[in-house]
Amino acid sequence: NTSQFLRPFIETLEAGNVPDFDAVLKELDTQAADVESRRVQANKKVKALNAEVLRLASEHKKAVLSTRLEFESALDHIQVLETKVTSVSGKAIAMGQILEKVDRQRRRAHEAESAIETFEALRSTDEAVRLHAFESIIKEGSPLESASMLKKLSAIAKGVEDSKSVLESLEVLNERFETSVISEFDQEYDIWRSSQNPDALEAMRRCATALVCFNGGAACIQRYIATRPAFMDESVILQDEESIARSSDEECCEAAVRGVLDAVAALAEEESEVLPRVFPAPEKVLGPMLRRAIEQRVGERERRVGRSRMHAFIACAPTHLGKSVHGAGRRAMLATLAK
Repeated sequence: NTSQFLRPFIETLEAGNVPDFDAVLKELDTQAADVESRRVQANKKVKALNAEVLRLASEHKKAVLSTRLEFESALDHIQVLETKVTSVSGKAIAMGQILEKVDRQRRRAHEAESAIETFEALRSTDEAVRLHAFESIIKEGSPLESASMLKKLSAIAKGVEDSKSVLESLEVLNERFETSVISEFDQEYDIWRSSQNPDALEAMRRCATALVCFNGGAACIQRYIATRPAFMDESVILQDEESIARSSDEECCEAAVRGVLDAVAALAEEESEVLPRVFPAPEKVLGPMLRRAIEQRVGERERRVGRSRMHAFIACAPTHLGKSVHGAGRRAMLATLAK
């Protein structure tokens, strides 16, 4: 606006004429008054905006404080709820344990009742009833349940007079059951050895668990140990015999013993991975297996160099094993050598 009002004045000066200075001054006064009016209005707006800012800040502070109080209140409620949930969970766990105990007692009572009924059927004078009872004891695909029933029936028969015939029949049945389960165990082991199928290991575990429940599982454990390649592989046996034949002095014998210990430790390492997947108590299998391996493969060398010298070789085994064998295999070997 100012440039527009000054343009005629400038043009008049450039033309060499005298402009109307009064009109110019009057217009400048008008423009100054307009600027002052705008300044006053701007100050009013700034004050209004400052007041609005203060109001919004106050409201924000109140909102933050209110939100904080609500949050703290909600947190308190959550903590109270967690306490109640924990209390209820504890009661639920306790109730679950009681129910589980009652369920176990109920199952045992049911199994005992079933065993008594079966035992009475075995004592029946009716041949058909006795035959049906015998056939119902061993359940296909449930070796653990069958083992439990056979144990209960044997315990009942031993505590009841005039049960000789039942005991004799149960002995036959026990032998048939153990033979059948061991046979199934062997079949599943052959499958595992040929295909490494984990289902075969699970089936072996079912058989082993049933036999452990039945009579401690000694026959199954001995069978498993006896089938290890270390005790059956002719190449291993011939290698040991050739090594013994070459062991004409103590140095050769010591080297041979170290080789045997390495081989047995490797066996321990391998079996420590498999045994927990098959037997409920793998340590009861691994220890006897390693003792047999050491006795079988070191015994002849002991006769050649003498018992005391052989013990000296074995006493150095922990140091040797510490360099070559690690993990569960080494621990099992050291425990076996200590014995």
